[in-house]
Amino acid sequence: MKWKRNGKDGVSPVIAVILMVAITVVLAGVVVLWVTRLSQTQEEAPEVLNLEVHLYNGGTSDEGSSAATDGDYLEFTVLSGSVKWSNYKITIAGTSIYGDGTSGDDWTMSPSTTTTTAGETIKFQEGTSSGPTPIAIDTGETYNIKIINIEQQKVVWEKDVTAVSA
Repeated sequence: MKWKRNGKDGVSPVIAVILMVAITVVLAGVVVLWVTRLSQTQEEAPEVLNLEVHLYNGGTSDEGSSAATDGDYLEFTVLSGSVKWSNYKITIAGTSIYGDGTSGDDWTMSPSTTTTTAGETIKFQEGTSSGPTPIAIDTGETYNIKIINIEQQKVVWEKDVTAVSA
């Protein structure tokens, strides 16, 4: 018997099944790659500290001073959330005052607590080093204050603050 092919004949059912399986495998691969890339691009939300800050001059200039302390201090009030201070380094005008153990990094925290929550205030007081103080806080001067995440070495909070008399 002679087999004739006419314009109405379709593709063999076996070929059709093979093509459908191949298309399904390709689509599944595309979806897997898309989901994998989507999950890898999700980064952690940026760290946000919601703080109010005040910088106080204790009454005398630090320049040339060899006194133990002149009472300068930095006061933070946490407006929302909580802050675990051991995770951060604080700088005033680029000079570290707390958190990395360098010379001049001798400002003390009061109260001596590891975490401050919303509504609480914490004070960083100039330390009692016997040598010249590393930074002069003068009334009326504006200082850039930064809080840096120690682990990531990223600035998480920054503000220019004008010092006032205590």
